[in-house]
Amino acid sequence: DLALWLLQGKAGRRPASMQVVLEHQFFNPGGQLRYFESVDETMDAFIERQAKNLTASISSGKDHVVKEMFDHGGVHLNMLDHTISGSTITPVMRAAFSGDTTTVAVLLDELEDSWPQQVRKQYLDERTSLGFTAYLIACVCGHEEIAQLIEAKGCDVGLVNASGKTGAALLQIARSEDEHLMSESLESY
Repeated sequence: DLALWLLQGKAGRRPASMQVVLEHQFFNPGGQLRYFESVDETMDAFIERQAKNLTASISSGKDHVVKEMFDHGGVHLNMLDHTISGSTITPVMRAAFSGDTTTVAVLLDELEDSWPQQVRKQYLDERTSLGFTAYLIACVCGHEEIAQLIEAKGCDVGLVNASGKTGAALLQIARSEDEHLMSESLESY
């Protein structure tokens, strides 16, 4: 817990002074271990549990839980849920797919603007096995606001997926499909 606190990616979350470090509580006020479920829980089991909880919180749109997890440490932006066989889906990719704008904003806020542009781009432009980035996922799902948030953070909008489609092309296809579904809906009335 203390190590995670000291190594926080955001400077504002690190201890302000040595006095604060010396007053650190390894346990919650009730005396329970803060992160590990028991003294017998291994670090691998802890990481697996955290990844599953992060995945579940993102998938269900619990942005406040996602924010709390990052505030408390023990999770990171490249955390993969290995209980999902072969998953290469990062938290921001999962949030882009789910369509929860607030959760995406929480995750993108973890990418500090003070970080070198190349470091931010490297994360934002990570790809799935089918060549999708978080931006491309948002576009193919028709989540235009999310695509704009990711673009504003510095992703490469010129990248293409395994089918050779850019985000702009995927977003246009998603819009066309939405318009088609809307017109079919109206015709049925």
